[in-house]
Amino acid sequence: MEQSIYYWILDIGIMYRKGGGRSGFWRIGERKELLREVDFWLSVLDMIAEERKGIDCSKQFWKEFTALCKRGNCSNYQRILQKKEDILNCKDIFMPDKEHEAKIHQLLQYFLLEVQKSLHDFDGKARAYKLLYGIHNLPKAMHGKWVLGEYYPNLSYYDALCYSESFIKKYGRLE
Repeated sequence: MEQSIYYWILDIGIMYRKGGGRSGFWRIGERKELLREVDFWLSVLDMIAEERKGIDCSKQFWKEFTALCKRGNCSNYQRILQKKEDILNCKDIFMPDKEHEAKIHQLLQYFLLEVQKSLHDFDGKARAYKLLYGIHNLPKAMHGKWVLGEYYPNLSYYDALCYSESFIKKYGRLE
């Protein structure tokens, strides 16, 4: 499967989840649900690395993705399941700059691991959602045409990195 599609699905998931941190305490099941999704996102990043090596991970991806959607409240992903055939047949190949892609991939992995750590803290909710908010633009720089058909402007590598770096400078190490 085209690598940009993995980033596109990361984009949908992170955009949906970044707005969820409304109150100071974890709601019942919220932490578990978000942890399951962050684990999935980290798995997707691993699949992207495998795809770069020429190993097709699409079957593994769809298996994990379908399981995630069945297990949790993932209304944001339902339209992706409905358009699975269109996504698999998409021939729009987005060729990312290898240097920028490596940096964005590394940043996403680092910050998702930080989100994962925050989910294990009783009072880590604010930090987890701030981290998601800080990285929500990174996947946008890595996908091409919006397969679902809606107009969706891409973001340049520079803009995505600048936004995340300014966020990191503003909030420091978030400890």
